[in-house]
Amino acid sequence: MMRNRYGREARALVAGVILAGLAIVQGCEPTAPDRSRNFIVRVDSIVAPATTAPTDTVIVWFFGYVGNNGCSSVERVDRYQTSTELRVTFRGKFDGRPDIVCTQAPVSLHHPEVVLPPRSVPFRIVVLQPDGSELQRVLGAASTSR
Repeated sequence: MMRNRYGREARALVAGVILAGLAIVQGCEPTAPDRSRNFIVRVDSIVAPATTAPTDTVIVWFFGYVGNNGCSSVERVDRYQTSTELRVTFRGKFDGRPDIVCTQAPVSLHHPEVVLPPRSVPFRIVVLQPDGSELQRVLGAASTSR
């Protein structure tokens, strides 16, 4: 009877060691903290026509840097347009959960926004940056030559 008790304890111990070994091999850290965070994405440039008519639909491209690896992504785009300007903020998310595997390639921002008429000329495009500053681009009036 004593022998069976020690045999069960030994099997439980061996099973625990095997499970712990598998967790280590798989890279699972059950006590690792979730390092997920939200942030504002940095925009490096705004590409749009230099001039436009107030009745033209315009496609504006935003380029920038989201993050160092595939755990970074654009979660949403906050957009507010009036007749005089378009204000945009790119909201990013870093998925830092311990069980997530990320690609090691940097993530770039290349995002189009359609600006519908009517709007005034000049028309300002404003992007909020991570440091609180603003990146701006102004669209001027198209010349009307006859």
